[in-house]
Amino acid sequence: MMITKLRWTRLLFFVLLFCCAVQAASAEEAEQKIVHSLSTQSMSGYQSMNDQYFELESYWEITKVLLQLQYDASPLVDEQLSSMTLYVNGTPFHSFRPAAENHQELTVAIPSKLLVEGVNTLSLQGNRTTSTDEQLYNVCTVNDERDNWMTVKDSSTISIHYVSKPSQQHISDGYERFIGLDTSKASSHAVVVSDEQSAAELEAALYSIAGLSKAKSSGDKQIPLLIEGDQEIASKQVVLYISKLVHLPASIKAQLGDTELADRAIIKHVQLGGQTMLLVASNNDELLVKAGRYVANQELMEQTTLAEKYIDEDTDVLTPAVQVSQFIKLTETGDKLTGPMHQEKEYYIALPANQSIAEASKIRLDLRYAQNLNFDRSLVTVLINNKPIGSKKLSEVMANQDMLELPIPKNLDVNGNFTVKAAFDLEIDHTPCTVTQDQMPWAYIDSTSMLQLNTVDRSDLLFNYYPANFMRGGGFNAIAIVMPEQLTEADYRSVANIFHLLGRYAQTNHGEIHVYQDSVDETALDNKHIIAIGSYQNNALIRKNNEQLYFKFDERGAGFISNEKKSIETEYGKRIGSLQLLPSPYSDGYGMMLVTGAEPQYYELASQAIASESTLWKLYGDSIVVDKDGHLSAYRFKEELQQSGGMLPIFERDDVQSFVLSAMLTIIIAIVALLLLTRKHWRRRRKNDETNSKQLSI
Repeated sequence: MMITKLRWTRLLFFVLLFCCAVQAASAEEAEQKIVHSLSTQSMSGYQSMNDQYFELESYWEITKVLLQLQYDASPLVDEQLSSMTLYVNGTPFHSFRPAAENHQELTVAIPSKLLVEGVNTLSLQGNRTTSTDEQLYNVCTVNDERDNWMTVKDSSTISIHYVSKPSQQHISDGYERFIGLDTSKASSHAVVVSDEQSAAELEAALYSIAGLSKAKSSGDKQIPLLIEGDQEIASKQVVLYISKLVHLPASIKAQLGDTELADRAIIKHVQLGGQTMLLVASNNDELLVKAGRYVANQELMEQTTLAEKYIDEDTDVLTPAVQVSQFIKLTETGDKLTGPMHQEKEYYIALPANQSIAEASKIRLDLRYAQNLNFDRSLVTVLINNKPIGSKKLSEVMANQDMLELPIPKNLDVNGNFTVKAAFDLEIDHTPCTVTQDQMPWAYIDSTSMLQLNTVDRSDLLFNYYPANFMRGGGFNAIAIVMPEQLTEADYRSVANIFHLLGRYAQTNHGEIHVYQDSVDETALDNKHIIAIGSYQNNALIRKNNEQLYFKFDERGAGFISNEKKSIETEYGKRIGSLQLLPSPYSDGYGMMLVTGAEPQYYELASQAIASESTLWKLYGDSIVVDKDGHLSAYRFKEELQQSGGMLPIFERDDVQSFVLSAMLTIIIAIVALLLLTRKHWRRRRKNDETNSKQLSI
């Protein structure tokens, strides 16, 4: 009996052990990891600080975060006196003395209690000391304060280990997972439309892709646009499914029950197996597109903690309009910079993509700074997009109330969003090894610091300024997309690539997007910027305008032919894609961009050149050629217009136009007043003459 009990006890023990092992294995499988790479950072001077950023999603349960720091340290470093301190969100969590050798590595855990949802800041503060024999007397000397003594390499990483929290079964949760960092990096999301080639479904999808692209952190990973039935859909973790109700597959339509969608649209969170789906459906084309705009409104989507949301004619789906003020405050509360040597403060200025800085724009910094500086060597420099526009030497007399005012050079050619940086060099005399708090120099940028911004609209049909022509007021500028009658997967991928980048520049979901087949009546293209996607063979609009193209197709449309800029071998002309910007043949003042090639795979290749911000720096001129080996060539065919005296840009400025209008109104009022006074004087004189005439006759 005892033996039997012992056997049962052992058996129970092994069963429990096995269950624990299975549970541990399941937990281990559930844990995921995402690796964030740091950018290269150089430490120079005897004290320097650099910031890096990483993001934590709200649906992650963090298990651990590991920093793996790989660095090279110069022989200049004294290993006994120099140090590095690591901060997260302003709180120090680890310090070490760097070894004066290359290829060093340090792995340290970042305390979870210091982390926050959203963006976290990792700061690296270095204190370098170069010693001499005088260190015996607790004195050290700084040889060259600008020597680069340590480099944090771009092979350094932050490994974030986490477990995804259970789905909350509402729209906001599904939305956050769709734009999540892990989802984007793994490309485990997609927008899906039916295979019925509905213009309304495609328009709604493009609004959605643009808004989702703007909201997600990873800017270079495109959001796939797939057709119902594509086998790739099953591998996606999160799907945004946009369809007219009549086009839905029965299995998905069943999730809506008997819902009537003739006069409204629905956005619904659906869990199908292990896949999260945000379903957007309606039988009304206009409301389906309106629901697409709702998806493009990040604030609304993050606030919708319901399983389903109905959209009708009265639903407000638009984001606030962009307000561009002529006078922009750099800081609301003022900013203090502390520490010796080089210190920087950067400000981000949002500007619609179609606007650029015009003449007479200027910046004013109101400053205060410490009085213990070496004023022979201390100064402040202002940079725009990291290009210096001017500096000023700091002065002991002006330390309590200084001001720097600089014009913004027009030749900076800034359009769209940009950065303003105030860089201080706070030099102090005879700095000891350990800088005590009362000797710490500081500078303060007052809240009265302003940017006076004059802007002009960009209308140049050049890729230098893309996508300026297709944006207006932060939204879409009356875009007409002309596509082949029979769409291929390459057509869907191409248009998704284009709107992924347009979405990165869109600040609102305003403006119009219309999708047409290539047989569209030309009157529908009046007063619109056109994006034509396709080949000579499958897009009549491209075929009709072939003679106006910079890179033309041969008479059979089999491939591109040579021109004055480029020699093209016959077979090579069949294997390249092209982007071309031309004036619209249907409306003055509007543009037309062609995304074209002899075959769909090649114009899809061309669309990839305008799919992310990382490739924009390669683009200029009005024509781009891309081949399958990744070689990209840019050309300019339009001649540069010479403007006499530079007056035209001045009169394009809003403030100048307002001044001219006010001056003209003043002149008109003065002329009218003068005429009235003259008339009044003439009548009085005539009356006096009549009176005198009567008196003489008497």
